[in-house]
Amino acid sequence: MNYFFKKLIAFIVIPILILWVVELFCFPINYFTHRNWEALLLKSKIPHYGAFWPNLNVQSVEEGDLAYATKFAIDKKVTWKTDELGNRNEVVINQADILIIGDSFIAGTSLSQEQIFSYQLSKEYGDKLKIYNLAPSTFSYWVRLIEQGIIKKPKCLIFSCIERSIPEVFVYKNNSNSYWEKIKNKIRETNIASAADRFSRFYSLKWTAARIKNDHGAGIQSKVNNKMFFLQGNSVLNRNKADAFKIIEAIQSYKKFCDSIGVDFLFLPMPNKESVYYDLVPLSHQPDFLFKLDSLLIQRKVETVNTLLLYNQNKKKNKFLYQLDDSHWNQYGVKIVAKAVKEKLGQI
Repeated sequence: MNYFFKKLIAFIVIPILILWVVELFCFPINYFTHRNWEALLLKSKIPHYGAFWPNLNVQSVEEGDLAYATKFAIDKKVTWKTDELGNRNEVVINQADILIIGDSFIAGTSLSQEQIFSYQLSKEYGDKLKIYNLAPSTFSYWVRLIEQGIIKKPKCLIFSCIERSIPEVFVYKNNSNSYWEKIKNKIRETNIASAADRFSRFYSLKWTAARIKNDHGAGIQSKVNNKMFFLQGNSVLNRNKADAFKIIEAIQSYKKFCDSIGVDFLFLPMPNKESVYYDLVPLSHQPDFLFKLDSLLIQRKVETVNTLLLYNQNKKKNKFLYQLDDSHWNQYGVKIVAKAVKEKLGQI
């Protein structure tokens, strides 16, 4: 009986080990994922700096998060480059004129390197300003990098987040000189997190299981345009004014800190796809959460861009501003916001 179980275990374990070795040494890191976001995002719990694998230059064909592995998926040829800190830039800019903190929109999910917001904003300025993309990340993470001397404070900070999220309130606490923080910094410098992540991900097994189960993008298909998919659908109408005040509290805490160190601050909220194309979900009316938020921000003298109004004015030009099969903006949506931000900030 023991011999039988040994044979059975060997029959199961050996093929899995072979598959693991083959994935590790024979396939590129993004081979078993539908987007580079899933492939390059560092998931290791070991301390590291940026959100992505550092020092990468990857070319691939992606599909959107809402309709991958379906007939509605749209192939996108993209290039991803990350700097030595694991942020999506050509190189680390220690002292930027404009530094951008944000989520997957600013990081440029499903966009090629030359299409992302930081790149397009730089083009608006004629490449005369140093602009650094620190996304996805948090305000607290940026402050920690400044305390540790890894980067210096910029002239202007842009903080962006998608409409559906509520950022955390910032409470300043300097831990940069703590013994544990110094140890974590030493670990971050080794890039051991990247190696651990590579050895532990085993995406080929997940890819195989997904094909067996016929998994695919779980987007909500438009009832008006069957090529358009949404992330939340009707649930976007559930936002209330209490959420707006929570966001205001967080944004004011960011502005207060920026004011204290002499950094200009701009808040850039990004609309949900449903808020822009509410008529294609369809919804009974356009969600007005961002309009209310904009009014509250103006009352509190927080510099912001009314992106929903901006998109309302531009979507009439018969060109989509979001990707059909993905929840994020496309290159046209990026360019419109980059131009508006440049007009808002002027020459800094």
